[in-house]
Amino acid sequence: MLHTLRHGCAPLLRRSLAGSAAGRPFSLGASAVMQQQQQQQQQTKPDAGDTSTVVSLPRLNFREIAERVDDMQANIQQRNATGEPAQVAFLYRAFVEAQYNEQTLRNRSNVLSRCLADVAVQARRLPPVTGAAPSAEAVAEAAATAERYFALPPYTEAAEVAAARAAYLEQLARVGAAAVRQFLIEAGRDTKHRLGQQSHERQSVLERLAPMALELPNWTHPDSPPGGAGPREVALVGTPSRPAGAPDHLQIGEKLDLFDFQRAAQISGSRFYFLKNAAALLELALVNYAMSRAVQAGFTPYTTPDLVYSSVAAGCGYQPRGEASQLYSIAGPHGNASPTHCLVGTSEIPLAGMHMNSIIPEAELPIRLAAVSHCFRREAGSYGQESRGLYRVHQFTKVEMFAFTRPDDSGRALDELVELQRDLFDGLELHYQVLDMPRDDLGAAAYRKYDIEAWMPGRGSFGEVSSASDCTDYQSRRLNIRYRPEEAPGPATPEAGGPAAPAAGPGPLPFVHTVNGTACAVPRAIVALLETHVDLESPTMRVRIPERLRPFMFGMRYIETPVPPRRPDTVAANEARLQADPWTRDT
Repeated sequence: MLHTLRHGCAPLLRRSLAGSAAGRPFSLGASAVMQQQQQQQQQTKPDAGDTSTVVSLPRLNFREIAERVDDMQANIQQRNATGEPAQVAFLYRAFVEAQYNEQTLRNRSNVLSRCLADVAVQARRLPPVTGAAPSAEAVAEAAATAERYFALPPYTEAAEVAAARAAYLEQLARVGAAAVRQFLIEAGRDTKHRLGQQSHERQSVLERLAPMALELPNWTHPDSPPGGAGPREVALVGTPSRPAGAPDHLQIGEKLDLFDFQRAAQISGSRFYFLKNAAALLELALVNYAMSRAVQAGFTPYTTPDLVYSSVAAGCGYQPRGEASQLYSIAGPHGNASPTHCLVGTSEIPLAGMHMNSIIPEAELPIRLAAVSHCFRREAGSYGQESRGLYRVHQFTKVEMFAFTRPDDSGRALDELVELQRDLFDGLELHYQVLDMPRDDLGAAAYRKYDIEAWMPGRGSFGEVSSASDCTDYQSRRLNIRYRPEEAPGPATPEAGGPAAPAAGPGPLPFVHTVNGTACAVPRAIVALLETHVDLESPTMRVRIPERLRPFMFGMRYIETPVPPRRPDTVAANEARLQADPWTRDT
């Protein structure tokens, strides 16, 4: 399929696939990345003032995929995912061969340029050749001698360099500089033509390899439950029960005038909502409660953009386009059929993209962030009882926790996130269960994932309110986020079952690991709070506010009336002012 040069590429392929002594993965190389980015920038014409950053090509561990094709295929089947690792391995080998051939041609082109420059100098020094014209074989041999001399590496012994130069000058004097120069010109022209063809061939292979490799999911933690086995219960907090006559959150909201789905549907469509009265205050209270707990735990607070480049979302493992996508794509200007932006489904996406194409000093790790943002999801294909009310909506507010860590720290960081999530739900006095999710329930980026499901008495079942995932280097490889290790006295010891941390030293910089977890998804937290804390013994509908949440609810102990009554003295004062001046109004 690929043109092989006379020097051959089998040795390089063997070295490349065997791996280096340190086990460092092969990446697509700086030249390939730069050429691909230049082509993307030439093909894309951004609007005036657009300062977008092109995401680098993914630095995937192609060597590991090529060496573990059967393991990756089994991993894909267990996760009920899609991908063709065998085809990725084949294209990777083809790419390595094409890249080697291209570099060999480029090296020869450079050598020929140096040969031509020196032959031109020697032509002015050497006397012209008299007699019969030299044979084509003699000219070719003289040119080959020149190439061998100028192709010597810098570390060649001085005696060998001197002998090669003497042979080069002797051949040049015997054959004639003019004949050799003409031969080198033709060889250079032919080499540049072949270089262009080889570069196109390499690019063609790369354009097939990169998107196919991006379809592959992350590897899976060996302790994750197998696909089809269901989640494994890690902890159960509280005693879930469903009292007779327990109302669901829609019935509670109707009695207390907390939601307005009808008017929201008129202006935005189904699965949108207005939160009103105490529900609006409850959203703000939950956000402040979750953010305060995260900040106390050492997370840096953020607010994030709601709009991101589609390439950033794809780098995080989300499909920004297509029927299966849960993200809303934003059409480009002037009816551009290829959207360049999408609305975020979680602030995990902009938080991960903050450090794309960057190198983080190891001393700054771990970087722990907590962000509040709006989240937008299509929720395509979800219908039925589970989708009623606030449980499954197109837009909601969420507090997200995110961390960049060293490779051997991501497992511990995941456990810490889960503990913080449990503390948050303990403070809300909810009954919940912690689940280690099976492989067929993992997203593309997740190496391991825990879900927390709260008991919702009105629904009569548990409902997911939070999750936490260790994505290892899946996102950082796609977003090109590395760290610079500090000098260490010895190699780090990895956690059981986790990837080892690269030792400091020469070679490619290692990639960070990313971990994420939901602190509070507001609508589902409201569902669980209302249905858990509704006071069934009260003669009127009311909901108790957990003690930890009361400071964020102006000290309120109960949600019990649709509109807080205004003090009579305030009402009388307003009426008096209005009579004196109709344009004065108490706001």
